[in-house]
Amino acid sequence: MGQFYLENEEKIRPGVYNRYSNRGTTNNTGAVYGIVAVPIHASWGPLEKVNLFTASEIDKLKAMYGTSGTVDAALELFAGGASKVYVYRLGTGGTAGSVTLKDTAVDTPADVLTVTALYPGQRSLSVTVREKLTDETQKELLITDGTKILETFDFAVKEESTSEIDTLISNVAEAGSQYVKLTKVAEGGNGEIAAVSNVALVGGADPEVVNSDYSNAFNAFEAYRWNAITIDSCEDDVKSLLQEYIDRIYQTGKWSYAVMGDPTSVGWANRLARAAQCNDKLVIYVGGGWNDSDGPVDGYRAVCRVCGLISSTPANQSVVHSAIPGAVSLIENLSNTDYEDAITHGMLAISMDASDTVQLDAGVTTLITPGENDDDGWKHIRRLVTRNESMDRVDRALSPLVGKVNCDKDGIAIAIQAAQKVLDAMVGEKKLADGASFYVDPDKPAKVDSAYFIIDEDDIDSLEKVYLHYRFRFSAAA
Repeated sequence: MGQFYLENEEKIRPGVYNRYSNRGTTNNTGAVYGIVAVPIHASWGPLEKVNLFTASEIDKLKAMYGTSGTVDAALELFAGGASKVYVYRLGTGGTAGSVTLKDTAVDTPADVLTVTALYPGQRSLSVTVREKLTDETQKELLITDGTKILETFDFAVKEESTSEIDTLISNVAEAGSQYVKLTKVAEGGNGEIAAVSNVALVGGADPEVVNSDYSNAFNAFEAYRWNAITIDSCEDDVKSLLQEYIDRIYQTGKWSYAVMGDPTSVGWANRLARAAQCNDKLVIYVGGGWNDSDGPVDGYRAVCRVCGLISSTPANQSVVHSAIPGAVSLIENLSNTDYEDAITHGMLAISMDASDTVQLDAGVTTLITPGENDDDGWKHIRRLVTRNESMDRVDRALSPLVGKVNCDKDGIAIAIQAAQKVLDAMVGEKKLADGASFYVDPDKPAKVDSAYFIIDEDDIDSLEKVYLHYRFRFSAAA
């Protein structure tokens, strides 16, 4: 996708290149919303691999990763409103649990079959081998998690020329178990698998997770399309890695943002300072939590639910005073001065309105001091989302033209038409003000294979402050 270019810079590789600047103090491809990337700790599931889940596939997510560790980070994203979530299980190494089954020899039973968990981790899996009650010619292998039966595999009882071990291995391989793999120990034994009941797989150990694993996750996410990224951690080092990452990929045309934060156990003054220290238009800092019907939601869980809410809010709507799904009360009571301090420090605080609805108090990024080519619009989440959407949609409209049209009057006209169509659509969607325009840069004439354009647009903000002037008069009428 489109990368940034510097003033007077000439690129080598064909593509769409962008530059933005502040043009003053005045403040058709579709949009992408509700798609988030998150790395997690888990005791189950594939390591170092990105998997995508939709809001209707929460059960599938739980089946793949279990519910321990920080799998709840992904669940909170859906609770907040995310429509799709890219998940990456962190860590390297670890050990898969296993159990070895024996044959039915009376005197010296032999080890004949090892059942090994499909993934490393501490998930509590057990196996049962028993006769099938409805068919005396069959046995069955059950894979269970506690009292829940996850999978069942039938296999034929041994005959003179057959082996239950070989038959079961073949059946499991053909069916494709989602939880275990089977390995024949060695030739030998009597060919029959002894009955066992709820024998646990032992020796499983979770992989070790270090900061570099987060970097690996971020790099893996880069190949996919999402509009927000968050983390299952409030550790300062991890948040720093995330901020560095989002700033880097933004320069390569990844129009997205990061959501991070701290729990309420971190002092208020420290949270304010940490938010202000980010000073980044691409970073949203959540500085509080709330209570739901099951208890407190704080730290990374609160960050993730808010991230789901923000990511799913279209650019023609504001997140200001948006109700937090499931929230019922505040963890901490703040003063008006506290909320003002939060805004001026770039911290997204949690408040409650007059009807006891728990909500996002404001819609601010962590940007405090705009850079040379930035303006105060980047301090607002709605405007950040709008601007990201504009660049993304224009890039996607123009990318199919690269190398396909001539760099002449006609080709340039086609490019202008394609981009203007996007801007007009966003005007109609109440994301941009009337008059948004795409035109050739009058100071940079087209070259043999390069054309320069300017995009003038005013993004629309929401009504956030209402000033009421009451003019009362006491009249002592006769």
